[in-house]
Amino acid sequence: MNSVDHSISPWRQARGPARRMMMIAWFSASASLCVPGIIPFIPGMGGTACAVTPDFGKGFDLLFELGLQELPADRWEYREIEGVGSREILPSSGMDNIRAVVTELENTYTRGWADKTTGEPGKPELLVWDGWQIHDSTQLVHSWGEPRRISLLPADERADAQALAKGLQAIATSKPVRENLLYSSDTIVSFLFRAAQYHRRGYKAEAEAAAQALFAIVPRQDRLLDLAVQTLAGQQYQKALDKFSGTRDWQTLDTDLKRLLQTYSRGWPSRPLVERLQQSVQKRLSSPQIPALVHASSLTPEQQAWWVSVTDGPPPKKQGATEPEPEEYPYGMNYLGEQWLTGVRMAANPEGFNDLEKQKDSLPAWQRAVLDKDWDWITVIAAGLGDDVLVGQRLPSYDPYEPGFEFKADPPELTEEEINDQWNIFFRPQTRGELARAFIETIVPFHEEEGESLPTDLAELRELALNTAKDIHGKTPVEVAKYYLEVGTIDQKSEALSGIIRNGNDADLDLATTIILSQPTRYFQHFSDLVHRRKSAARPAIAQFRKALTAEELDHDPDGNAKTSSGRHREHFEALEIVASGRTIATVIEDYVMGKVPDARLSQELRTVVVSVREKESLPDLGLEAVTRLPKGDGTRKWHLIQNTIEYSRELTEARCRDLLRIIQEDGNAPVIHENGGSRPLSDQIYWLANLFEDYGRTSFVAEVYRFDPDDLWPLWIEHGKASLEGRPLPPLPSAGDVPAPRLQEILQAIPSRITKGWPEYLHTLSLAEKLALQKELRQSGVPPEWCPLALRVTKVTGSSPELEKWAPIQSALGKPLDGAIMASLAEATRTRMLQREGQEIGVTLHLSPLPLLQGWQIEVETYSPTDLDRPNLNLPRTMEWIQKFEGQFGAPSGIQGCAWLRWPQNRREQTLFHWHLDADRRWQNWTSAEYPGLGGPAQEGNVIPETQMNAALDERLRTWNPTELNFWMEASALRPAARETEDSKTKDKRPEEHP
Repeated sequence: MNSVDHSISPWRQARGPARRMMMIAWFSASASLCVPGIIPFIPGMGGTACAVTPDFGKGFDLLFELGLQELPADRWEYREIEGVGSREILPSSGMDNIRAVVTELENTYTRGWADKTTGEPGKPELLVWDGWQIHDSTQLVHSWGEPRRISLLPADERADAQALAKGLQAIATSKPVRENLLYSSDTIVSFLFRAAQYHRRGYKAEAEAAAQALFAIVPRQDRLLDLAVQTLAGQQYQKALDKFSGTRDWQTLDTDLKRLLQTYSRGWPSRPLVERLQQSVQKRLSSPQIPALVHASSLTPEQQAWWVSVTDGPPPKKQGATEPEPEEYPYGMNYLGEQWLTGVRMAANPEGFNDLEKQKDSLPAWQRAVLDKDWDWITVIAAGLGDDVLVGQRLPSYDPYEPGFEFKADPPELTEEEINDQWNIFFRPQTRGELARAFIETIVPFHEEEGESLPTDLAELRELALNTAKDIHGKTPVEVAKYYLEVGTIDQKSEALSGIIRNGNDADLDLATTIILSQPTRYFQHFSDLVHRRKSAARPAIAQFRKALTAEELDHDPDGNAKTSSGRHREHFEALEIVASGRTIATVIEDYVMGKVPDARLSQELRTVVVSVREKESLPDLGLEAVTRLPKGDGTRKWHLIQNTIEYSRELTEARCRDLLRIIQEDGNAPVIHENGGSRPLSDQIYWLANLFEDYGRTSFVAEVYRFDPDDLWPLWIEHGKASLEGRPLPPLPSAGDVPAPRLQEILQAIPSRITKGWPEYLHTLSLAEKLALQKELRQSGVPPEWCPLALRVTKVTGSSPELEKWAPIQSALGKPLDGAIMASLAEATRTRMLQREGQEIGVTLHLSPLPLLQGWQIEVETYSPTDLDRPNLNLPRTMEWIQKFEGQFGAPSGIQGCAWLRWPQNRREQTLFHWHLDADRRWQNWTSAEYPGLGGPAQEGNVIPETQMNAALDERLRTWNPTELNFWMEASALRPAARETEDSKTKDKRPEEHP
């Protein structure tokens, strides 16, 4: 990868103290050329004409002198950067008068600058999209774990420069949006830096208009410039520390810190901390030899050598080395101390299935030694307490920048106490004493529940640590765990209890049971671990634990409902009963093969009996063996068993590939019946599964083909799955870049003649790459108004209820253009259906979502029952819960029998809502009605609109919708709550011991 020069020029170093004031002067003079808050006129951009054109050029130049990354046009190209995502500025509702222009501003963050001299042709390696930070495209990932991809097509830099100016101008005219934006200082400073980049690259008028708008947005111009200095200084400081991590060169670090202190003389809140660090670095450099530990005499020569390795740090990276160096322990010495105490001395496993041995592989040698060597590590590490010699390790901080920013006032001068507090969490090299203290503080026990705390005096802390070392010296893991049960903190006791359950004998487990029953809520998970350890011997304790848990919950909430608590834990106790019955992985799988375990129960029973890492690793092989014992032709049950056992695997081994190929060979044509009634051969499902184990950009590709016709994708999954199982190289994924420009133009020219007839048939003739190219073009260029009839017609109905798919209101909408009247009729049918089908179902939901490639809208129908009400995408149960809380607090309205809503989210944040409730007289009442004014603001995002405005609001939403945006849907839902007990039918709750 080509290097990028981030150094600061000698001119910058020499003139650091004066430059901030010069920058303020130049920016302020330019900003004041027009009346504050009035934006200069830019042709084609609106705004008010200004008598004098502002000139921010010198101020922008100083930003580059202060370290803003240079992006020369001969090296950096403006490109679309897929997967980065826009920045959200506007609130979820309201501000419709400026929404369109601000959305364009938000979307500029999906484009940026790419270094064409790095990476493969068409796939640059270095990116800048926030205006100031260089990112490596191979390291940046989506939230779902795929690398971001670089578009092959360039973006319109001038259009984005104009969008920046227009968006900021709009924000400057809206006080609520201005005030809200002030809470996002990182976004504001990136606007300034993007404007500087556009200015440097030739779009001067647009950049200066953007800067003028920014100065109208912030309360004080000098504070905006302080923010710029703070940001650039923090970036340069982080680069200095990153360089030091690779070289361990203290002299270079000292030089870099001096340079930073000369350059950023004002506007950098972290400056006092950097000054303190630079003094510490000089102190280390002043001694030709590293001073020995004060308490080194208590250590063996080998242990003293270990401290030398800690002090020196890992060796510098070799020049030209391509292999990554081992990383420092990502969680610091406190986490290392926890692992030593719980994983080594107690032999506990407090993190579930965490494999400690594999963790050690990524540690430097001196940290691995703590987990490998049988030393008295408390005494060894306590020898470093109070030592102020810097070492090459850093605090585990990943954000060296100052949190928050106040635009309206000068930052307060830090007191010595505040500097000390910030020093403890500052991103910097640590001292030997700090490493030691972080480790020791996780080991030393104290009576936390009795109000004790760790001593602040280091001599006292060391004495306490040495006493602890004597107390646990020579003890077994169970004995160490018992020791911490007596004297430890809350967390130490929890980990100790895990160690006893894992390693103790029957008497130890009886002790653990007694402790758990005394505090069942705190030790809820420990009891589950105990049952898994004791199996059938834990059966009597299950009933005792249930009783103790209910009693404790009643004590904490005397007015609570014990029955609600019991229902909440019902499935958990059922699972424990299964474990106590002696069930194992083998018996669950065998019962499934014999037909004793239904499909719906297989996943839950496997989760119940799979406990250890070893069981997780063996489950796929047991499942694949059992598949061969299912009847030939039963593809559905074979697929269900494969899917539910192989999900525990971390890899698709060669043996598992052979087993899957054998299953395909023996019964690959067996049909797998899906919930919607469709089917595919078992072989297709297995090939699709094999794709999930390959890292070849599939996740990012799936996001691109979201809602594409499955028939278009199955050939690809089958082709890739075969290659994966057979160990062959995977063929490349189709891409929009595979389609030549003349062919794309040919496709676009064919659309007008097929707007009213023949469009679906034409789409079937296109390849997957051609569909991807068409989708990209539609998103980039937009959809002409005359093509909108293709996008707004209801063309497809799917769902989990074939009977509801034939529902008359839905069928009447098929083939018609979607409008407010159709949406209103679907909402009405949804909320009244509960009256027609009383007792058979309690809810129905319609999701109306756009299909890709102008194929219209799809209606998905779902029904749900009381067992489904915790699904994350189902919001109506939370609405009912809110109503019940309202009733409990205010006593009215009473007797609500149901609720319904209609909403449309877009871009994950915009929601406009209509809410209704069904009262005791079976009348639907809009929540904004005067009858129940207290229900006008339910606990949901977005607006609640009067029902009389419903059709007009829906029509307006559809009119302004961009058909190329797939993350927009409408939803109509209705819910009847489960029957509630009347006062006459209620049984007063009793404590368990009061029942006969």
